[in-house]
Amino acid sequence: MRSLRISCVLVALYGGWLEAQQFAPPIPCPAAVSINSDYIINGTDSVATLICNPDSRVLWEIENASLKDLWVGFGHFKIRGGGAEKDPVNDGGAKQKFYVFRVRPGTLVSTNRLRIDKASPTEKYKYDIRIWTSRPDNTYGGFVKELDPDLDVTPPPTPIGRGGRGGR
Repeated sequence: MRSLRISCVLVALYGGWLEAQQFAPPIPCPAAVSINSDYIINGTDSVATLICNPDSRVLWEIENASLKDLWVGFGHFKIRGGGAEKDPVNDGGAKQKFYVFRVRPGTLVSTNRLRIDKASPTEKYKYDIRIWTSRPDNTYGGFVKELDPDLDVTPPPTPIGRGGRGGR
């Protein structure tokens, strides 16, 4: 009888854990962007591919290792392989051509308000990172540096016991 009670408790606990997994929040997808005084990003002008799920936070951590105020923008999203311009990012409901952040010298800024849209299709994207030495105008020209890394939106992970395939 005692082992039956223990088994029932374990099943109840596991069932509750599994149910919680089905509604777990999406995992943030972070990327580090460190800019030196020559406007070189991450020492080699490269940024790793971001792999995100719909509704996950996009956390670009921007470090300004230069001696100047910089404005760093993420935008001009398009489907990889010459596809149409399409923005999977959401800034509280507002779509923008570039999401621009001011980064003062020697500071670290996080883009924690940005998310991948819940309804974003699973696609492979290219996007631009641009650096300006003064606040950009609405044409987003006049930048001193531009990179075009990748961002992949993948299906969310499938909880254990649900079957099917998931992302990550």
